[in-house]
Amino acid sequence: MRCAVGPMPAFHPEPVAETAAAQELRTLKRLLYAGAAATAIVAVQEWTSGLIAPWNRWLEPTAALVFALCGYGLGRWTRHTRALRVAAVLTFSAFLAGNMLVQLFLLPPPVDHFEFLTTVYWLPLCYGAAFLFLPSTQALVASLLVFGLLSVPLWATLGIKGYLHWGPGFPELAAQIGIAQFVYIALWAAVATLRARYYRTAEHARLMESLALADPLTGLPNRRALMARLDAELHAARRHGHALSAALIDIDHFKRINDQFGHADGDQVLQAIGPLLQGELRASDHLGRWGGEEFLLVCSHASQAACAELAERLRAAVEAFDFPHGARVTISVGVATLQAGEDMQGLVGRADKALYAAKEQGRNRVVLHAAQVQQRAPDPVSA
Repeated sequence: MRCAVGPMPAFHPEPVAETAAAQELRTLKRLLYAGAAATAIVAVQEWTSGLIAPWNRWLEPTAALVFALCGYGLGRWTRHTRALRVAAVLTFSAFLAGNMLVQLFLLPPPVDHFEFLTTVYWLPLCYGAAFLFLPSTQALVASLLVFGLLSVPLWATLGIKGYLHWGPGFPELAAQIGIAQFVYIALWAAVATLRARYYRTAEHARLMESLALADPLTGLPNRRALMARLDAELHAARRHGHALSAALIDIDHFKRINDQFGHADGDQVLQAIGPLLQGELRASDHLGRWGGEEFLLVCSHASQAACAELAERLRAAVEAFDFPHGARVTISVGVATLQAGEDMQGLVGRADKALYAAKEQGRNRVVLHAAQVQQRAPDPVSA
């Protein structure tokens, strides 16, 4: 079997939590469902108290339905995620702005203070929703449009006709409300900026962690990542009482490959062995570069016999593979299984002793620790 060496496999640390994008979608869905529930509760409360405005008898249930549908669609209708976000913000903004403008300019006096004040104290959430659901620039534009849509006609009317039927003190109240809305927008913009910086920092940290845990030549987990994985598997094995085995793998005569064919070909051997071995593993197995030409295989829920059987498949796969430099490559493997009261160093140390025994017995073989049962006896290989 001959195969060209392809790109080295990308290694990513196992995610501890959901991705930032998935977390954001989950949060937005919850907010939309909460908004739908809150709008429905407000509608029922206003209906039962007789305070609901005539237009809100159909606007509030409609808004609640839109919020619920947008929440349901996020994560399900992936092609329409952006449209759903925009729809949620537009619905909220149009509902509040429309309420305010109708009360001030279309209804006969006097102003319904209940409707006016309830609209005013919901407005900051309108700006917050824009910055949560939309990119920062679009959110700022949308917030300023709502602010302008409400403020410009109000202040223009006050300047031309006075406070009309709005009552004494209303110009001062309108000025306070306008200033507060502007401050709310600035505050939400600052929060959005800090959030964007946080995401950039978190992504940079994730990238640095990935680089710190990956071997740059093979793309496999490095020794640090393997130790963390083995430690986690060891604690799980102790807690649940299942078997845990480890296999230490060494490329036979690797120095000879470097000396005879050059370090570039030696690097190609290392790069090719990674995906070759990974192709034989179970989902619960973990392989990484232990150091130099050594690799460590962690076999969770695997007895010594099961790990040895897997190690034999790996040995046979390497022996049958045609490497780019054209020479035969073999591996030796030492296998050990976790014993009662044993720590990580003890397990790997016994696998290393079994590997040493495999080298002593002629290489290109799998040896189990303790019994040191030889799994294969090939023709003698020169040392």
